[in-house]
Amino acid sequence: MAVCAERGVPTHERLPQADALARKDEPRPQVRQYIVVDRSLGMSAGKLAAQVAHASVAPLLAGTQRYVEGDPATGPIALEWGGSLARTAVDAGVLAEWVRQGEAKIVLAVDGERALAALVSRAEGRGLMEGLDFFCIRDACHTELMPDETGSRWTCVGFAPMEVEAISPVTGQLPLYR
Repeated sequence: MAVCAERGVPTHERLPQADALARKDEPRPQVRQYIVVDRSLGMSAGKLAAQVAHASVAPLLAGTQRYVEGDPATGPIALEWGGSLARTAVDAGVLAEWVRQGEAKIVLAVDGERALAALVSRAEGRGLMEGLDFFCIRDACHTELMPDETGSRWTCVGFAPMEVEAISPVTGQLPLYR
């Protein structure tokens, strides 16, 4: 089996679009994934890591349930990973460029659920859609967080990997999570 020298990934698992994008002479846009966390919750490092992980994979797995339910026409691309087929709502070219650039993730902070709601409002105002471009992550509150009236707690918002220019009007003013 051939192995990609870049990251030690078998070549059959690489996205074919990544090679095409790498050959272009024009400058490539920066692609990043942004995750915005409510730091007022005071989550432990482990809880924070778990919530950020949920937010990171949500956009990549968004179409999987639809595909498993038997509608292979949904979702713009299908990727083969280790013999199983997964669909994602992320544009294939953007996803390939994100992978090529090292799958950068930026974790930002807000304080409180109202700030998360304002973030979602800004995202929707820019034409981004929940369940496609971003995902609101709620914790089931089985360990350290106290549930709200819904029985869970809103912890973060995870954005799909996208060009920095597209997301910066939504997240550009937010500080890094520290």
